[in-house]
Amino acid sequence: MCLALVVVVQHFSRLSLGDAAVCLFFVLSGYWIYVMWEKQYSYTRNKYFTFLTSRFWRIVPTFLLCSAITFALYPRLIPTEFAAIASSLFVIGYRNLSQLPIVPAWSLDIELQFYILFPLLFLLFHKVDRRIAVGGLVCWSAISVAILYYRSGAVMTEPLPQILVLFMIGAAAARSRWVPPRALTLASAGLTVGMLGLGLSVPALRDMILGGSNAGANFVYNPVFNLVLALAAVPLALSTVHVKSSKLDRAFGDLSYIVYLMHWPAFIFVHNNFGELPPLQRLPYALLALGVVFIVSVAIWMLWDRPINRARHAWVRGRMRLGPVNQGIGQPAA
Repeated sequence: MCLALVVVVQHFSRLSLGDAAVCLFFVLSGYWIYVMWEKQYSYTRNKYFTFLTSRFWRIVPTFLLCSAITFALYPRLIPTEFAAIASSLFVIGYRNLSQLPIVPAWSLDIELQFYILFPLLFLLFHKVDRRIAVGGLVCWSAISVAILYYRSGAVMTEPLPQILVLFMIGAAAARSRWVPPRALTLASAGLTVGMLGLGLSVPALRDMILGGSNAGANFVYNPVFNLVLALAAVPLALSTVHVKSSKLDRAFGDLSYIVYLMHWPAFIFVHNNFGELPPLQRLPYALLALGVVFIVSVAIWMLWDRPINRARHAWVRGRMRLGPVNQGIGQPAA
């Protein structure tokens, strides 16, 4: 939920740290997808089909409902071209649309492309020595930062290989069963906080973080700052996967996906109706809109997302052969 809220804050303020949150989500996604493939999907019948069906089943139905709500509120966003309609139904290609009905959903396109490639990447990963893999990921990350710097582009528009490294960092951590040492976790937290502190206190760096209509000349480097910030926070983020979660934690995890999508129509409403107001005068309307988003998101989770997810879990369990699940070994839900 924390990462989703960072994205929400970016859209309702000048604080532009959403790309860092999405990058960290990709790292965590790579970790959990590796774990789920190794402990569950690899023990199912027609494992590639089961894996892809399950992952599309997890993402697409709730995405379609949130899209339908957005279209009902803003009919002008309804796509009319065939490619746009197809991407709005199946997500693949969504980030390349000229007009994204739900802008944050660009990351779902990347996520699904990773799912399609993951079984092949899993096989290749196991043929490479771990030290070589780690060294390759370090170089890959550095090259991605350098390309982003020289292109002055956005993470959202970068080619898939540059973003794929984030998933593979998480997968590498899962493969090696890596638990970040406490000292490294604290150093990662300190570096992350330090970068944010310097970014907000030093004028030249502040322009990299604060966007909006009054963005400074250095805001062009915001994507690079976000990517470096995310890489600095990787040990801190990966330390959280070893903390035992409660049912409430998992519920908030599911809810964060819905909030991530549903805050966008609320942002459009606030921007269209109160965008000309000074930030402090606009704040009550933004908070009220986000309150409505949370209530609607809870309703969607209870009446739509959770029942669909339970049906998906049951379908995956029904396709299990003898493996960790049948032997009682715990792991995250598929």
